[in-house]
Amino acid sequence: AVGQERLAVARDLHDVASGAIGVMMLHASVATVKRTADPVAARTALDDVAAAGDAALVQLALLERALGPGPGEDHEAALELLVARARSHGLDARLELLDVPRDPAAAGVVWRVVHEALTNAVKHAPGARVEVRVARQDEHVVVTVHDDGAPGAEQTPRAAGAPGTGLGLRGLAEQVDLRSGTFRHGPRAAPSPGFMVEARLPDPAE
Repeated sequence: AVGQERLAVARDLHDVASGAIGVMMLHASVATVKRTADPVAARTALDDVAAAGDAALVQLALLERALGPGPGEDHEAALELLVARARSHGLDARLELLDVPRDPAAAGVVWRVVHEALTNAVKHAPGARVEVRVARQDEHVVVTVHDDGAPGAEQTPRAAGAPGTGLGLRGLAEQVDLRSGTFRHGPRAAPSPGFMVEARLPDPAE
């Protein structure tokens, strides 16, 4: 089980690093091309390089947490940053943090669930209202993310992701399963529009 969990973290590490490097190279190329003809666009591209690097550092810090205890790490601030970034992409995102995971590895999975769910909402339900809730139920931490669908538009299918890639909802299901948790996702029950993602993870008291 430990080997499988480390493999999942290694996949995430690859995904985060390769994705961030690709984005940074793209924006750096734009800055190079535009530096003389359009200095404003070049500066904007360089700002995007810095933003991509900042996002990658946050994600890498959370992946490091999944490998072992991280005393003093601010789980609440990490989740608030995700929600703030979702707002900057047009979502009406809200965070209700009723408890903080005690287990650093569980906290890392909670962060990845929220990250993936918000990323999907940006893609498939632009402008939607999104509720992120982290709460405790007995010896478990439960994270729920649900949106109300894109305003005035039909909901588009949410991709599950390919098995074993560490990407998408299927990758999340694998990570939650490795921690003996449960994971579910799908359209919200009628008449509520939109989509929901929920993970329930063991998080016993010390």
